[in-house]
Amino acid sequence: MNPTTTIAIRAARKAGSLVMRYYHRIDTLHIRQKTVYDYVSEVDHLAEQSIINTLRQAYPSHAILAEESGSQGRDSYEWIIDPLDGTNNYLHGLPHFAISIALRHQGKLQLGVIYDPLHNDLFVSNRGSGALLNDRRLRMTHNQGLAGALISSAIGKRSAEVYNVEQTLQTALMNQGVSLRRSGSSVLDLAYVAAGYLDGTWQQGIQIWDMAAGILMVQEAGGMVTDFSGRGLETGNVVAGNRLVHMAILKHLKPAKKSQTLHLNRQ
Repeated sequence: MNPTTTIAIRAARKAGSLVMRYYHRIDTLHIRQKTVYDYVSEVDHLAEQSIINTLRQAYPSHAILAEESGSQGRDSYEWIIDPLDGTNNYLHGLPHFAISIALRHQGKLQLGVIYDPLHNDLFVSNRGSGALLNDRRLRMTHNQGLAGALISSAIGKRSAEVYNVEQTLQTALMNQGVSLRRSGSSVLDLAYVAAGYLDGTWQQGIQIWDMAAGILMVQEAGGMVTDFSGRGLETGNVVAGNRLVHMAILKHLKPAKKSQTLHLNRQ
């Protein structure tokens, strides 16, 4: 394992220990509402600072982009940090959340670490070297389409447009025999696609820290990740799965987006 990956894992595990220290005494935490649907706790801040401290000790010149503290420094190497993806789950005691750390160099993702401290599940991916879960190599499912597929969705920024696309796509996929899930953790959904626990996922309006480590995980497990147009990922909209599932979701997204356009034109 290369030194950079070792440092990232160390940072994730330290943050995970801190997160679990408070898990059974959530009622003692100071919690702030960021938006109608989004909350942040002191654990998010403490975990983020722990990660930054570990990374800074090893790589003081690297830039950092973190969910709670924003952008720090400028360098060709940039760490992307979500200290607790699934905060709402965590604050309700729902056992589904993770720490996410990614590294990109000159804009290209090189390393991803996703750590679920409750189940001690460590997902690691390095560009060109595949993806692992607890040292087991990850492989996508071989589902040939949507029939019988297990697909997740996630919503970040909420709007009438987002909800309309979500509802239209959900109906279309269920009519194809898909079982749907919404877990509350975007990055774990992507990791689960890479691990074959899910056949695919689509996510709307999420941030780079919600998906960076997961994107590389899916790619290194042999999957496809694009935005809703089938191209880049700058929009914050994500579709992931094996080639056939990915294409099938995109196919049903087109009429969903068209339906939303017609809906807005009537207003």
